Amino acid sequence: MSGQSDVILQKLLKDAASRWSPGDRLSPEAADAVRAFLPLYYRHTDPEEISGRSPEQICGTAEVHHAFGAERAPGRAKVRVHTPTLERDGWEQQTSIVEIVTDNAPFLVSSVTMALSDLGAGVRLIIHPQMTVGRDLSGRLMEIDPEIGGEGLLPVDESWMHIEIDRQSDPERVKEITTRLERVLNDVRYADEDSAKMSDRVIRIADELSAYPDRLVAGGVDPREIGESVDFLRWIASRHFTFLGYREYALVTDENGDDSLRPEPGSGLGILRMDPSASTRFSALPPEIRGKAREPYLLVLTKANSRATVYRPKYLDYISVKKFDAQGNIVGERRFLGLFSSQANTSSIAQIPILRRKQAEVLALAGFEADSYDGKDLIELLETFPREELLQIPVGELYSIVRGVLRLRDRRGTKLFMRRDPYGGRYMSCFVYMPRDEYSTQVRLDIQKVLADAFHGATMDHNVMIGAAPLARLYLVARAQSGQTLADIDQVELEEKVRQAARSWDADFDDALVDEFGPTRATTLKERYGPGLTEAYKIDNDPRVAARDILRIEELLQRTSDEDREGEFSASLHQPEGAAPGPGASAWPGSVSPSRSPRSCRSWNTWAWRSSTNCPTTSPSAGWAGSGSTTSAWARWRPPTSPRAVSRPSSRTPSTPPGATSVSPTGSTPWSCAPDSTGVSSPCCAPTPSTCARPDRPSPPTTWPTSSSPTSGSPTCSWSSSRPASTPTSPTRAAPSAAT
Repeated sequence: MSGQSDVILQKLLKDAASRWSPGDRLSPEAADAVRAFLPLYYRHTDPEEISGRSPEQICGTAEVHHAFGAERAPGRAKVRVHTPTLERDGWEQQTSIVEIVTDNAPFLVSSVTMALSDLGAGVRLIIHPQMTVGRDLSGRLMEIDPEIGGEGLLPVDESWMHIEIDRQSDPERVKEITTRLERVLNDVRYADEDSAKMSDRVIRIADELSAYPDRLVAGGVDPREIGESVDFLRWIASRHFTFLGYREYALVTDENGDDSLRPEPGSGLGILRMDPSASTRFSALPPEIRGKAREPYLLVLTKANSRATVYRPKYLDYISVKKFDAQGNIVGERRFLGLFSSQANTSSIAQIPILRRKQAEVLALAGFEADSYDGKDLIELLETFPREELLQIPVGELYSIVRGVLRLRDRRGTKLFMRRDPYGGRYMSCFVYMPRDEYSTQVRLDIQKVLADAFHGATMDHNVMIGAAPLARLYLVARAQSGQTLADIDQVELEEKVRQAARSWDADFDDALVDEFGPTRATTLKERYGPGLTEAYKIDNDPRVAARDILRIEELLQRTSDEDREGEFSASLHQPEGAAPGPGASAWPGSVSPSRSPRSCRSWNTWAWRSSTNCPTTSPSAGWAGSGSTTSAWARWRPPTSPRAVSRPSSRTPSTPPGATSVSPTGSTPWSCAPDSTGVSSPCCAPTPSTCARPDRPSPPTTWPTSSSPTSGSPTCSWSSSRPASTPTSPTRAAPSAAT
């Protein structure tokens, strides 16, 4: 931490220690020991994380952890999950606490938090003091930060972790968390203790291969592969691979003539330290897959079936070196499990054995020179390709993917590439390339759903790469359930589904404009209206609805003279295609509420409604014509109090918009509509003439009709404005809206 943060932290701890009173729970000497422990316990903690806590919480946290770590057997990790209570601990909080005391080792915090995340126990706070302690032979804590060279046993470096998680009240859940963390801490310890042994083992195997190449050649191994494999093994030993487990297996034939891999007793290291029974997974594989064990290839690079419990939450990388006898027969394998390090993932592929050969072969297949324009693009594509995939994929498949991606430079589009696991179809690697500006989290989720449906609920891991290149890459791995394999699928059909899922709203909007207006006018309208379409509008409306909204605006402009254009609006209330009929006028699409009067909205000079069976008891004042539309209705109303409405000549004779017609309900008395004071047929509608009266320019309706769901033959009323046609011009203010 910075010097200022240290000063703030020390002041905070000093204040908490002076105000803390443990009462009768601790003796004065024990309380002073806790106060002295505070600076060591919180020395790596940001003061902001504990500044709002009471002295009881700050000191009580250190007190209970100190008591928990007072005794620990050598080489054993201690784990406890508990929720502090006021009665027992003298303080309380909303979260539960995980307390750990163990030998210090790499990857402890990342491994523990990884396990908690997998269990769904949300991590809220981590306090992680690393301490050097002195303990006696029984593990009793004698001193913290002892002087070097003192009497007694050598000090031990320990990791003390205080992790606050979501509150846990179920005892079985607490037991599950404790058991998982104990297993993870054992794996961390095994991997750390045997890390140097595994690195030494891979160097010895590389030396053995280079010392006896003749037996490998006699077994059918390509001489060029021998040198490359030796270089690769030495490369992973130089901090490019995190070794987590190692074991040797003998390839034997049983009484039925079937091959099986038998673990060599005592050969296990790291997370494979414990001797298992025979490899049942190998014997359960199909014969054609088991036959790969006798193919004359020196290395097998693939993914294991299980995730790492140490370091990172990824599936383990599997590196197998086949074992040959003096006659060149394959007699077993040496298996390493682990994860490629960050250094391996950032190194240039030109410096990595196996990958530099693949790069040269792909360049040769493409016919590009490495320093040419196309060659540089190809190399850049390979450099950003997932490293584990580069190591596993055959050159022919890699070239097909690279060629397809390079073609996307010249045309916008989305492309899906797939690689099936050669060892039984356990997983499928999927690469989706698309224009960078069309990628979003929602697009990724939609594509994942398409793939999950295609692979029948397989688990899905994803990785996204968006850089300076014009293409974004979505890398997904679909994995079958344990013991199952993925079914073969039609890649062409799946790619089309992925392409549809990846299409952006704007791309569909472009197509909708072309369908509605033609290609020439669509371009002009997109430039005019496109910038005004907000993301909120796009979420709420289909691109086809947007195109129809623009059509309505354009029609409104054609009916509106230049002098009256300012402030004009158009409202569109419509029922989505395929939607079930609503309960009459009480069900409204969009955001317009039927209980609101137009007069109460000052900025509005339009209104619209649609009724299933009835009309309003009073009619709007002017400029209306009946329409028989049953799917949408739009209307115009200008409040009588509007200055522009008063100044407008009342003798204007409006024209009927396209599609506005008088209608009569089938099998019922025709509606009767009387002209209003402007001479325009008002929208007063009713089943019988007696219920319809001339409105004489009444106020806008404040009581809206309600009715039950329409039945066969029920009248449906909707209205649209009647305005004189005018020469279309560019709008002064227009924004489409599905329901305004």
